[in-house]
Amino acid sequence: MLCVDGWMRQCYPVICAWTADYFENIHLHSIKQPHCPVSEAPKSSFGEGNSSSWQLRDYWLYFQKMILATQGDETERREARQYLEDRAVGTSEGVFGNMKCISPTTIIVPDILHTVYLGMLKHVMDWVTSFLEQHSRIDKFNQLRAMMPPYPGFVRFNKPYSQVTQLSGKEMKALGRVIVPVFVATLLNPSASQRIPFTEALLCVKNLVYFHLMAQYRYHTEATIEYMENYLEEFHRQKDVFSRFRASKSTKKVLEALKKQLTLDKQEEWESDPAWNNLSVAAKRRRVDEDKTQIESEIAQHLVDESDFNFVKMHLLNHFSDHICQLGNLLNGSSELPEKAMMDLKQAYRQSNCHEAAFLILRTKARKEVFQYRELNANAAKQHRNDDMPLTKAPIKRMMKNPQPEIKTLDDLAEWCAIPKGELQNHIAWCFKRFANFTDYVDHDQYFSRLNDAKYIRYNAVAIPVTSFQCNEQAVHMVRCTGSTRWRKHKPPRNDTVLLWMGTSLDSHFKSTAGRIPARLKCLFVVEDAESNVKGLLSLVQTFATGPIRQTAGMHQQKVEKVF
Repeated sequence: MLCVDGWMRQCYPVICAWTADYFENIHLHSIKQPHCPVSEAPKSSFGEGNSSSWQLRDYWLYFQKMILATQGDETERREARQYLEDRAVGTSEGVFGNMKCISPTTIIVPDILHTVYLGMLKHVMDWVTSFLEQHSRIDKFNQLRAMMPPYPGFVRFNKPYSQVTQLSGKEMKALGRVIVPVFVATLLNPSASQRIPFTEALLCVKNLVYFHLMAQYRYHTEATIEYMENYLEEFHRQKDVFSRFRASKSTKKVLEALKKQLTLDKQEEWESDPAWNNLSVAAKRRRVDEDKTQIESEIAQHLVDESDFNFVKMHLLNHFSDHICQLGNLLNGSSELPEKAMMDLKQAYRQSNCHEAAFLILRTKARKEVFQYRELNANAAKQHRNDDMPLTKAPIKRMMKNPQPEIKTLDDLAEWCAIPKGELQNHIAWCFKRFANFTDYVDHDQYFSRLNDAKYIRYNAVAIPVTSFQCNEQAVHMVRCTGSTRWRKHKPPRNDTVLLWMGTSLDSHFKSTAGRIPARLKCLFVVEDAESNVKGLLSLVQTFATGPIRQTAGMHQQKVEKVF
């Protein structure tokens, strides 16, 4: 390679990570399913949380054993094959087997998409739905899940979870954000017998969700890695509450046959008992119910005894912290980006004639990239950039979207908001004093009366720039408020939920939101007073305040309206 100093040097590329899902990794490294490609942990230990006692795989030693298994004498071949079989290693050479410049155990990075989103979260949702069906709360869960308000980057759920045949990684990622509050609200007011299993189920789900959220951090410290390990340890400690829902299909068939046999044995016992015919109808029903309860308890105990958590995606979570220490974060090695890039290729293939697919796919992708480059050049030309300007992106400005021409005066705005005109005028004056430090509207009647003659414009949306977590990049969140009119053509009215920041966080009622008050939008508008040279982007909201301090659970709606 010709370097910048003019010297020609020999370069040897080193593979530090290989993005692939579990099935691709075991084929690349010649590991038999369903074993771990990183460590030699047996399948019977996959449900455990401790990974310190497991030996990491030595692929260079495997490569030497593979050579002996084919080229050695009879004794060496037999011992080498037994060695490989004990460690679930195939006799064929892996892709990275004879490469000394890499470490195969470290290039296998955890795949968050398939291991967490489409793996563990899907398993947990299956356990949760079965758990709620057992306690007759699945309808409440589906109702609360469908009530989740829209949010940027969050996909709303239109169908019950049991009716969805397939969920994408994006939908499972959104589900991981809301499963804890929805699950908590579903399990409110338990009975005395439900209190312990409900608490264990909540702790299990909460710890796994917290673990997978922290695994998505861009930057880690020793403290965050310790948090992850503690969450995973607590998850393993509480997961037994879902053990009966981990039974395999063969186990369920055996237990169904056992249940039929136990029922037949009880019927024979009743018929052979001479006192059975002398019992009253109520006594017979009572005895039948007691025997039925006994059979169900035996079947439930068999389900727990015959079930386990020994599947590979449960085990792969134990290697997350080690890979974070090696790579810094797991997002760069996730298969989300390659899978997202494949969507363009799949779409281009569907648009092709399927005969010259390769050429048409490349032409379609090149055409899209050309348009993207042209758009970047056009945006750069609009900014009138020169060489002395910094390369950092300018901050995104907050701006209103989709103006509605029917609102022009304060009377029109008060009628649309369904509140008295004087009350709305007081809100606007207080808002300018509180947030803009403009006190003339409150202190002087002359300025206060100017709000009647000001210009008003109502909007259906506002674009709010939000800085991403652990990143300097900004994303635009669209917040919408349509009142009683439909949002889009076939959509119901949309009035989004927001969090209000009043400048302080002293309110003890909102510790979970760091002092931010949950509220719902009622109107988005701009007021422009040309005579005072004042213009403000305001919104009328209806707050959701917690109840009295003695009320430990539940929320009620107060008619408290503010403009910010």
